[in-house]
Amino acid sequence: MGLSLNPDKAVVIEFLDDTDICINTARFVEHQFTDKNGNIAGDPFVGLCLEYTMDATGSNGKEYMRVGSTELFGASEDGLELIGLSDPENQTINAKCKMMIFLKSLKDAGLPQELLDKLDAGEIQVLDGLGIHVMRNANHYQDLATVQEDGSEKKVTALEATKINYLPGEGKSKAKGKAAPKAAGKPGGKPGSKPAAKPAAKPAKEEEPEAAEAPASDDIDSIAEEAMMAVLADNDGQVEAKQIPTQVFRHLGANTPNRNKVLKRCYDEGFLSDDARPWSFEGGVVSLG
Repeated sequence: MGLSLNPDKAVVIEFLDDTDICINTARFVEHQFTDKNGNIAGDPFVGLCLEYTMDATGSNGKEYMRVGSTELFGASEDGLELIGLSDPENQTINAKCKMMIFLKSLKDAGLPQELLDKLDAGEIQVLDGLGIHVMRNANHYQDLATVQEDGSEKKVTALEATKINYLPGEGKSKAKGKAAPKAAGKPGGKPGSKPAAKPAAKPAKEEEPEAAEAPASDDIDSIAEEAMMAVLADNDGQVEAKQIPTQVFRHLGANTPNRNKVLKRCYDEGFLSDDARPWSFEGGVVSLG
């Protein structure tokens, strides 16, 4: 049975510009654009996907913001982590990528420092439920344009937030403001009178947290070796070193202990050239045997 052709079931596709939206979820994904004919357009990339609802119409949509190529970045299975494949702990992000332009606009629009600190820690989910006004801005990519079928040029734009309407957990009602609550008092007492304060309980003695044990080097090496063997099995026993980060990342699950350290170990030359490993490393190529 084919798709329904009932006009009442059709969805209105609205261009996201100069409007108020609520970010339902913000997650990292691997994505590849297609043109209006359904043909693949451009290389796959890792980016930030905003699933949003437009306040005015209630229409839902998705906005994809590029971070970088799949050779440099990866997204965790749950979409909550952006992983650097060339250097998991210290890899930088281009300030001119669409995601960073958007995040900077949130900061400039007055996103609270508490949420900015969580973004600094990589917690992208703090944007879930954020209400903002957005605009398209072509000033960031003035030298870039795409040529249309009719020969005209279409400017490349970046989505920016120009205003914070409400914070996660508040919703639209708090954005409009609420009347201040009346002062509470005892029945029959004076308006606004306060009940007698109870003596404060003595704070419980805090126990000092136990220091977390550092991961054993042998554990990281064994997980890294297992991941490398899986990659070599997928590539007929031979893989170029530059391909290792992306392929190892795909084999490491979200719950892999010390995943970033394991990923970093897998393309460490000292680890790859270790004679104790069941492979050889020469000329930038890892081979079994």
